[in-house]
Amino acid sequence: MKKAEELALKENRSLLVLDTREGDPSNDLYLSLGYIASGMIPKFAKSANGDMDATVFYHKIID
Repeated sequence: MKKAEELALKENRSLLVLDTREGDPSNDLYLSLGYIASGMIPKFAKSANGDMDATVFYHKIID
């Protein structure tokens, strides 16, 4: 993630946006890196067993 942020800065980007399935361990990772939960869409991401789970969107402003 740090490398992606460095590359984004080199390309004059200032806002990063991503999403992940609600409840995945990646949610904790993104929060620990300073990303802010922006919202959630229910029944958006299909799990391996075929269930439709919510996805959480995150954003981070970089300088």
